[in-house]
Amino acid sequence: MRYAVLQHVLIILSAVNGFQPGLERYGTRCNRASLSKCSHVVDSLHESYFQSSCETSSSRLYLLHEAYTGSFAEKHRSSHSVRRHAIGRLDSVHECEVPITLAGAFRVFFLERYNGPRLIVVVLGGLIASRLMAPEILTLNDFFAASIALVVWWFQEHFFHKHFLHSNFNWVGKEIHKDHHAKSYFHISIDPAVHMIGWLGVAHGLLRFLLPLPLALSATIGYTVAGLWYEFLHFIVHTKVRFRRDSYLQTMKIHHKRHHLIDNSYWLGFSVPAIDTLFGTNPSVSEVKKLKIVEKTKIVEKT
Repeated sequence: MRYAVLQHVLIILSAVNGFQPGLERYGTRCNRASLSKCSHVVDSLHESYFQSSCETSSSRLYLLHEAYTGSFAEKHRSSHSVRRHAIGRLDSVHECEVPITLAGAFRVFFLERYNGPRLIVVVLGGLIASRLMAPEILTLNDFFAASIALVVWWFQEHFFHKHFLHSNFNWVGKEIHKDHHAKSYFHISIDPAVHMIGWLGVAHGLLRFLLPLPLALSATIGYTVAGLWYEFLHFIVHTKVRFRRDSYLQTMKIHHKRHHLIDNSYWLGFSVPAIDTLFGTNPSVSEVKKLKIVEKTKIVEKT
């Protein structure tokens, strides 16, 4: 008992005083039980002492995050689920960074430390300029190419989300997506710039292989617009910004919350929720609950 209390006192001192003695130095050991207890300590700290200072809370409790995802992960690399649980619980201390207004959301997405969205805007401007300066005049074919590419993006959201990010086989993208789901629902979710630029580069290369350069540029413009809109949508539905009850953004937020908080086998589309209806992955919440009850009943009957 005294040993466990000492362990938690050392961890709390690390967070409050900016003092990081190192868990290994004191011979402390982490396990599921202590991790769970520590999560409760973090919750109480965040709700009381640090509640008045958002910036202070994030910076000081970052030491606690490091303690349980750094040295802990080094010793227990096989316990990936435990590490993911720690990240999910301790990530809540950074919720204060999540925007609560639309203006704040625009500032975080376009102006702060996340370079991806700004780079995509620059790339989009370059694509538009390249198409306008091309000797071939704009025609309806350019409009069709851009429109088709945009629609392809809508459908690929559902396809890749279902068959790759929630796939039956393991790969790095699936692991990244698991960590995304393990976090608190309200968090800043913006893809790294290298992922955005790499994805668009591959898409443009494929379009250039299939189409003449002017049409490939137009198609890439449509695809990039859809991609940037998706990035902003996915970011903003994970924020605390409130929308009108009957608005498109509120509908999207509810749709995505169901995917995260009820059952990640459903509600896989994003920009256009109706695509889930088309593919049969947009059930009512009551239908999903009934299915889960039936599945649990079958498991009980087998055992």
